[in-house]
Amino acid sequence: MLEVIPKILIISLIAGLFAQGIKVLIKSTKNGKFNVKSVDDYGGMPSSHSAFLISLLTAIGLQEGVLSTAFAVTFIIATLLIRDAVGIRMELEQQGKFLKKVAEIQQPKLKIADGIGNRIGHTYPEVIVGGAIGFALAFILYYFI
Repeated sequence: MLEVIPKILIISLIAGLFAQGIKVLIKSTKNGKFNVKSVDDYGGMPSSHSAFLISLLTAIGLQEGVLSTAFAVTFIIATLLIRDAVGIRMELEQQGKFLKKVAEIQQPKLKIADGIGNRIGHTYPEVIVGGAIGFALAFILYYFI
């Protein structure tokens, strides 16, 4: 079955799932219990988006070469998406927290929906660690799959 699925896809999925698994373990350790909802959370350490994208970029670089069109396109997409995770999503997170505070002050008895004001963006360290995981796993898995 693995012969049918492209190696690059397998590597990227493993890296993204591995980073997300680490994130769930970190959150579970902090909270003292496992929460199934944290499996698809945004934000937090490490960035699974970065792990996924950097592993994809690395695997394409290893297979097609860093001068290939596929590598160039993937580099551009990865750069834009990672930048958005740090920039736009962090702005949205800050705005969500502000709006939640305003709503709580204006309507103290109003129940704010779960998830409003939660982590959705990434810090630079989260992106760097996620990218390092993606790079390392892609490099290792490329030669073992």
